[in-house]
Amino acid sequence: MMTPEQTQLLNKLQLIGHPAVADVSPLTMSQEEACDFFKQNLPILEYQTAVAIKPNRETEEKVFWGMNEYDCKKQIDRWIDENGYTLDHRPNPYFGSGEDWLKYFKQPISQVNLKSLEKHFDEWEIKIPKETREIPDGDKVRKETFSRLELGFDDVDPAKLEFAVEKQKAREYAELHRITPEQRVEIKALQAAGKAPAIDRSEYLKMDRHAAEEYLSKYRDTPENTFESVSYEKKKTPAKTEAFPEYRPANLIGKQPADYLQRSILRDLAEEGHIATPETKKEFLDKIQYITKEQAAKLIEGREDLPAGARLIEQCRAYCRFGQIYNSRDVNTIADVQKLYQTNRSYDFDKKAALRDLVDDGFITSPDAQAKIEFLTEKQEDLLLDRYGDELAGPRVRAKIMDLVSDGAIGGLEDEHFQSLSVRDAMHIISQNSEISRSKNERPASGKQKELLQKMEQRGQIDLSKVNMETLSARKAHELIDANIRNQFGNLNGPATEKQRQMIRALVRAGAASTIPASEWKSLTKQQASAIISAVPEEKRKEIMANRAAERTAPPASRKAPERGIE
Repeated sequence: MMTPEQTQLLNKLQLIGHPAVADVSPLTMSQEEACDFFKQNLPILEYQTAVAIKPNRETEEKVFWGMNEYDCKKQIDRWIDENGYTLDHRPNPYFGSGEDWLKYFKQPISQVNLKSLEKHFDEWEIKIPKETREIPDGDKVRKETFSRLELGFDDVDPAKLEFAVEKQKAREYAELHRITPEQRVEIKALQAAGKAPAIDRSEYLKMDRHAAEEYLSKYRDTPENTFESVSYEKKKTPAKTEAFPEYRPANLIGKQPADYLQRSILRDLAEEGHIATPETKKEFLDKIQYITKEQAAKLIEGREDLPAGARLIEQCRAYCRFGQIYNSRDVNTIADVQKLYQTNRSYDFDKKAALRDLVDDGFITSPDAQAKIEFLTEKQEDLLLDRYGDELAGPRVRAKIMDLVSDGAIGGLEDEHFQSLSVRDAMHIISQNSEISRSKNERPASGKQKELLQKMEQRGQIDLSKVNMETLSARKAHELIDANIRNQFGNLNGPATEKQRQMIRALVRAGAASTIPASEWKSLTKQQASAIISAVPEEKRKEIMANRAAERTAPPASRKAPERGIE
């Protein structure tokens, strides 16, 4: 169960419409799980603790939270100017994450650049919706659009908060009281039999289940042919020539068919009338199996902003439910569907190979199972492998084990042992001995994660010399960032790191930092080193370190004495 503070943050995130928290309950998540959940689903913050000297020579300390170092600096400068204070010293920047957002939301909304905040969330690939409300303005009505991020702040405009809450209640009420398919069928049946009058289409579309039941109760016992019959029979159309002659079995010769996600999207586009007409829809759906991957990409291109249909959204909800993904309500458009699958799919090809064997051997019989495997989440893969782990390993998994034997990663296996190898035992051998980099089986780190790690390195807070940024996975990047944030206060009075000392040497040589006496240099702490480094503007630090790197890679100068010119 979450703590009161975690519950408060969860409520704020649900209020702003964060896609990852829509179905999360504070009662079903432990404190530790909630802590990790917030860190994984919220952007990184930065903060600085400033000490100012008042005109009466007293001091005042205040913590400023921002999206980056520059944001904190602007807030501090504004605070100093508005109060006539003097800044005692330029403070050190630190990182925050997860539950620290409660502190960010406590600051006055007037001090926040909301456009920058929206951009910050966008950069971390978190989509926050907007709301539009109508405001009376004399004889006219003015429309105002605002980001729901405003709703997270403690001093949010009460009118906006009330509007958002009422709109959410209206959505929930409409969902709860929506007319049922059975009621619609019965209404059409009564009208076809002449037992009930026709309904204006606009009124029919607005009808909820209560209005429908009232209508049905009123006319159920009416004699037939009391009213003019309304026929809902589909009009028969004459046979037409092929609307999609380009999609034939011959297309797949030497080419890949559309994948599971592409076919799901194409079916939805056809059902919603974006590709085929009602008359040609059946032909398109029958031929969808003959569409190549390239053809599917061209069909979907330009239609990414179209709304996803009900069937596709339900498919996404099922994917989120079984894959334990907490952002089903974020799926509104075709682009959202693509992002959902591409972001959460597993890249562990060893597990996928084992699952394909299980499909071929008849243990997994889900329709279109082979195609679905490509987009399974890690949770789904582990669940299936655990369920069928006692079955015999198939040819794909055996081939991977033979590769390990050939490469000398493991010793030879007895033939009897090899033939009776279970899926669970085979996967254990592969996971323990495979030399293939796991980064190839995982989603790569985002540009924002890499940028943040490089910023930490520039401050001397982390050493990336042994980290390959080209193959860095998102999971590993998250672990590095999280570990650095947790450890940034660990033993601040301990000795400065070698990375910090190297950076200070470069700054001193460039004249950007003052010379440090030998006695101070010997006892320099992490906190003191961080203060020296942070005192130099970030752009200046980058320039100095870039020049230093260039000097280290430049070829050594020739020791040969220069030739004398003509005298």
